[in-house]
Amino acid sequence: MSGKSEKEREIKETSVNDSKNDSKTGFEENLKEKSIRDVLNRLKWDPRFDFEEVEVVYIDRVSGSGYSSVWGWEIEDVGHKFLFVLGDTMIPIHRIVEVKYRGKAIWSKLR
Repeated sequence: MSGKSEKEREIKETSVNDSKNDSKTGFEENLKEKSIRDVLNRLKWDPRFDFEEVEVVYIDRVSGSGYSSVWGWEIEDVGHKFLFVLGDTMIPIHRIVEVKYRGKAIWSKLR
Protein backbone atom coordinates (compact mmCIF):
# COMPACT_ATOMS: atom_id res chain seq x y z
CA MET A 1 0.00 0.00 0.00
CA SER A 2 2.86 2.38 0.60
CA GLY A 3 3.70 2.23 -3.13
CA LYS A 4 0.18 3.27 -4.08
CA SER A 5 0.06 6.21 -1.68
CA GLU A 6 3.50 7.33 -2.86
CA LYS A 7 2.26 7.25 -6.47
CA GLU A 8 -0.88 9.13 -5.50
CA ARG A 9 1.27 11.76 -3.78
CA GLU A 10 3.35 12.20 -6.98
CA ILE A 11 0.20 12.62 -9.07
CA LYS A 12 -1.21 15.17 -6.63
CA GLU A 13 2.04 17.19 -6.59
CA THR A 14 2.17 17.16 -10.38
CA SER A 15 -1.42 18.38 -10.72
CA VAL A 16 -0.82 21.16 -8.17
CA ASN A 17 2.31 22.31 -10.02
CA ASP A 18 0.55 22.14 -13.39
CA SER A 19 -2.35 24.24 -12.11
CA LYS A 20 0.05 27.10 -11.42
CA ASN A 21 1.16 27.18 -15.06
CA ASP A 22 -0.59 28.90 -17.93
CA SER A 23 -1.01 26.12 -20.47
CA LYS A 24 -0.54 28.39 -23.50
CA THR A 25 2.65 30.15 -22.43
CA GLY A 26 4.10 27.96 -19.68
CA PHE A 27 4.20 30.91 -17.31
CA GLU A 28 3.52 30.67 -13.64
CA GLU A 29 0.84 32.99 -12.38
CA ASN A 30 3.15 34.63 -9.83
CA LEU A 31 5.45 35.81 -12.62
CA LYS A 32 2.85 38.46 -13.46
CA GLU A 33 3.66 40.04 -10.09
CA LYS A 34 7.43 40.15 -10.69
CA SER A 35 9.38 43.17 -11.87
CA ILE A 36 9.73 43.78 -15.57
CA ARG A 37 13.45 43.00 -15.36
CA ASP A 38 12.72 39.63 -13.72
CA VAL A 39 10.19 38.78 -16.43
CA LEU A 40 12.49 39.73 -19.32
CA ASN A 41 15.50 37.93 -17.83
CA ARG A 42 13.39 34.82 -17.26
CA LEU A 43 12.25 34.89 -20.87
CA LYS A 44 15.78 35.47 -22.12
CA TRP A 45 17.65 32.86 -20.09
CA ASP A 46 15.11 30.10 -19.41
CA PRO A 47 15.58 27.46 -22.16
CA ARG A 48 11.83 26.72 -22.16
CA PHE A 49 11.13 30.08 -23.82
CA ASP A 50 12.02 31.43 -27.25
CA PHE A 51 13.10 35.03 -26.65
CA GLU A 52 12.43 35.89 -30.30
CA GLU A 53 8.70 35.45 -29.62
CA VAL A 54 8.71 38.18 -26.97
CA GLU A 55 7.19 41.56 -27.77
CA VAL A 56 7.84 44.51 -25.44
CA VAL A 57 5.39 47.42 -25.66
CA TYR A 58 6.58 50.78 -24.36
CA ILE A 59 5.55 54.44 -24.20
CA ASP A 60 6.98 56.29 -27.19
CA ARG A 61 6.42 60.05 -27.22
CA VAL A 62 7.41 60.30 -30.91
CA SER A 63 4.93 57.66 -32.11
CA GLY A 64 1.51 58.86 -33.22
CA SER A 65 -0.23 56.23 -31.09
CA GLY A 66 1.94 56.92 -28.06
CA TYR A 67 3.22 53.33 -28.00
CA SER A 68 5.82 51.31 -29.88
CA SER A 69 7.15 47.80 -29.52
CA VAL A 70 10.34 45.81 -29.97
CA TRP A 71 10.78 42.08 -30.47
CA GLY A 72 13.07 39.82 -28.47
CA TRP A 73 15.52 39.39 -31.35
CA GLU A 74 16.09 43.18 -31.28
CA ILE A 75 16.93 43.27 -27.56
CA GLU A 76 20.65 43.08 -26.85
CA ASP A 77 20.59 43.44 -23.06
CA VAL A 78 18.28 44.03 -20.11
CA GLY A 79 20.00 46.61 -17.94
CA HIS A 80 19.12 47.96 -14.53
CA LYS A 81 17.48 51.13 -15.89
CA PHE A 82 17.39 50.58 -19.66
CA LEU A 83 16.50 47.99 -22.26
CA PHE A 84 19.31 48.03 -24.84
CA VAL A 85 18.05 47.48 -28.37
CA LEU A 86 19.84 47.06 -31.73
CA GLY A 87 20.96 50.32 -33.29
CA ASP A 88 22.18 51.91 -30.05
CA THR A 89 18.63 52.51 -28.83
CA MET A 90 17.99 52.59 -25.10
CA ILE A 91 14.44 52.25 -23.79
CA PRO A 92 13.97 53.32 -20.17
CA ILE A 93 12.62 50.39 -18.14
CA HIS A 94 9.94 52.60 -16.54
CA ARG A 95 8.40 53.22 -19.99
CA ILE A 96 7.66 49.52 -20.60
CA VAL A 97 3.94 48.93 -20.22
CA GLU A 98 3.44 45.37 -21.45
CA VAL A 99 5.28 42.17 -22.33
CA LYS A 100 3.72 39.63 -24.66
CA TYR A 101 4.83 36.08 -25.33
CA ARG A 102 3.47 34.41 -28.44
CA GLY A 103 0.91 37.21 -28.70
CA LYS A 104 -0.45 36.84 -25.17
CA ALA A 105 0.11 39.55 -22.54
CA ILE A 106 2.02 37.97 -19.65
CA TRP A 107 2.98 41.15 -17.80
CA SER A 108 1.27 44.52 -17.90
CA LYS A 109 1.24 47.86 -16.11
CA LEU A 110 -2.01 48.68 -17.88
CA ARG A 111 -4.16 46.20 -15.94
